[in-house]
Amino acid sequence: MKRLLKARGYGRPAALVVAFEGPGPLTRELRRRSMAIFKKHRAFDLGTGPGESWKESRYDVPYLRDLMMEYGAIADSFETSAVWSKLMPLYESSTEALRRVIRDVTGFEGYIASHISHLYETGACLYYTVCTRCREGSTPEEAIEQYSEIKRVATETFVSGGGALSHHHAVGYEHRPWIERELSERGLASLRQLKDALDPDGIMNPGGLLGA
Repeated sequence: MKRLLKARGYGRPAALVVAFEGPGPLTRELRRRSMAIFKKHRAFDLGTGPGESWKESRYDVPYLRDLMMEYGAIADSFETSAVWSKLMPLYESSTEALRRVIRDVTGFEGYIASHISHLYETGACLYYTVCTRCREGSTPEEAIEQYSEIKRVATETFVSGGGALSHHHAVGYEHRPWIERELSERGLASLRQLKDALDPDGIMNPGGLLGA
């Protein structure tokens, strides 16, 4: 496919997966209008194959993360969202930060891919997939430390650059250190009051979003 695209004059092709949902007349009209826009910008239709492949494997990476670490590799996905005016600066700073931290903690260049997964009038979701070998001779504990530092740098860069702590992966344990910066002290206090009222015994996800 890459050879075909290169022969057609696409030096650095970017892929766009498009799906339409709704009543038949609506989706047909959306497809017609979208294809007209794509054609205007010299896009090349790859058919349904890439979309079906993505749909089949889109949830694989989270399950592969722990397994791959056992074999000396790190793989995960990180995501954020930002308004359009901040998106490109955030992309540039995040890509550079990931490239640098992967090299520093593992000694390898690693693989970094990014795409926009959700678009809105006001902004978009920036989604990264990274993969690298662990540092040579790493123990399982050291591999986890290397992953944690990559994750920390990615999240810190997102938040410092005006991005959301998470667009759709939610918060949980790994994002908890940044939750107050995301919500403000008052916002976090409001959540604690709500949880105390609805869950006075602390049995709902103890130690999760709001800590112990």
